Amino acid sequence: MNRPQDDALVFDVLALELRRQVGRPVKSEIVRALVHLAACPGPVADRLGDVLDRRTAT
Repeated sequence: MNRPQDDALVFDVLALELRRQVGRPVKSEIVRALVHLAACPGPVADRLGDVLDRRTAT
C-alpha cells in the first residue's frame, strides 16, 4: 500500500518534470487537468476507477 508520503513525492516529481517541460509552476494545473480528464468517459476515468477500487478494498 502506498503511504501518503510516497504519493506526495510522486506528485512532486511529476510537477517538477512538467515544470521543467513547460517553464512554469504547474501543480494546480495538474490537479485541474486530471479532474477534467477523469470526468470524461474513457481510459483515464476507467483507470481511476480501478485504482480507487483497489485502494478501498480490504
